[in-house]
Amino acid sequence: AIAEQLAVSYGFLCAGVLYTAGLPTCYASRGIAAVLAATLRLEQRELIFRRLIETGQFVFNVSDRGGMRANGVGVRTTQQVRLMHAAVRHLVLTSAVKGDGAHGPTLGRALLAMEWDPAHGVPVNQQELAWTLLTFSFNVLRALEQLGAVLTTEQKDAYIHLWSVVGHVLGIDARLLPMDFAEAQLLFDRLAPRVTADTTGGRALV
Repeated sequence: AIAEQLAVSYGFLCAGVLYTAGLPTCYASRGIAAVLAATLRLEQRELIFRRLIETGQFVFNVSDRGGMRANGVGVRTTQQVRLMHAAVRHLVLTSAVKGDGAHGPTLGRALLAMEWDPAHGVPVNQQELAWTLLTFSFNVLRALEQLGAVLTTEQKDAYIHLWSVVGHVLGIDARLLPMDFAEAQLLFDRLAPRVTADTTGGRALV
């Protein structure tokens, strides 16, 4: 409830820092950038705009009053995202078996055609999911404070907890779900050198 109230108080500012601080940090992940750069088709600006709107709606659904309670709209939206992650992972990893996917949907063809670099690990893996979650939670809180928002420890801990509930629904290992802001900062600092790199795909996404 505390996190939901924070989202109400700073709603549009939260969305602003998500787009200008959270997502660019997310795109710094080697694996995430590799998948998104291949599937977003960066020359199609209408598609990119639609994806950004969908991402914003996901955040609003999650932080809506009751959104992550039983049968809440945020729970349903998060479940849909988890299914999408599973589909992406399956298509990328089975591309060599399934061929070029000539008769599949456009997104499916793009995923099937990918030459996945094993150095990235499994697509949409646990580390990348945990990193993404932190860019939506810890990084947003940090950006709010950098812009002058005065947040209590209780508010920050509650917001991290809300997103850890999201992470649980997404299937993220409990060991990668921080319980408070201090844990989130430690995890962020630990993951950053493991998942991030300056890549062409990441720059294009930003």
